[in-house]
Parts: sequence; structure tokens; C-alpha cells
Amino acid sequence: PAGMIASKRGRKKTIVTGLILLLIFLMPMVFINPILTAFGVDVLSPASAMIKQIVVIALLACAGIGWACVNINSLPMVVELASHDKIGRFTGYYYFFSFSASIVSPILFGWIRDMTQNYNTLFIYAVICFGLALLCTSFVKHGEFTDAKATDQEGLSTLENM
Repeated sequence: PAGMIASKRGRKKTIVTGLILLLIFLMPMVFINPILTAFGVDVLSPASAMIKQIVVIALLACAGIGWACVNINSLPMVVELASHDKIGRFTGYYYFFSFSASIVSPILFGWIRDMTQNYNTLFIYAVICFGLALLCTSFVKHGEFTDAKATDQEGLSTLENM
């Protein structure tokens, strides 16, 4: 579905929407206990643990929809940015930075967790990282979906006119 949405709305808009969804649904995770307390849930009682679990699962499931919008459209957007002879190079850049983030981020968060002695800082860290991703994405100017049939038809008409 995220690919189909991108083919209709555009990849950049879909990625930006996904990042905004991630921010919207991960931000409450930072303040989950105060939010539940404001709604009258006693977060310290074992009986309300199930309510907290349901809320957390719902928030993470919705954030997952946002992540799908980002993840599914990122590589195709990078490929669209490259000329035909540079697709391999741009794919390499994409995977280099993706895997570098996968290596560096857990180490960085581990250091933050050790400093704070609190796993809840994970959601603050995630919100900051997705906010930075949204900022970087705002500078992308190209990489939108191009209709392959229209491009093929244009190429055929050029050949016929020769």
C-alpha cells in the first residue's frame, strides 16, 4: 500500500507523511505515564498494566505504518535520483548510510542509556532522529515517481519520427 500511495501522491510526500506519523505516534511514548495519569489511569497499579500495554501497542502499530511509508519508498527514490549509469553507485550510497546508521545508532543509544540509566530515553532519541530525518528530507528536490509507460511511449514516438 505505501508504494501505491507514493505512485499517486509522490514519494517525497509519502516519506514526509510517514515521518510525521512516526513523530506523532512516538512523541506520546515519551510522556506515556503522565498522559495515562491525566486520563485517570493509575500507572503504578498492576491492574492498569494491561491498559498501558494496549496503548503502547496501538501507538507502535500506528508508528509502524509511518515507518512503512518511509522504508518502502526510500530506495526507489534514491534510484530515481540517479542517472541510468549511476544506479549502482547510488544504491551503494543508500545501503552504506542505512547500514552505517544501523551500526552507529545502537551504540550511541547504548551510551545514552548508560548515562541516563533509563530505557525510556529511547523514545526521546527516536523522536530526535526522525525529526532530523524529516529535516534532511525537506531538502530533497527530485526522486519522484515517473510513469514508465509515458516514458516508454515518449521513446517509441521519438523512434517513429526518425
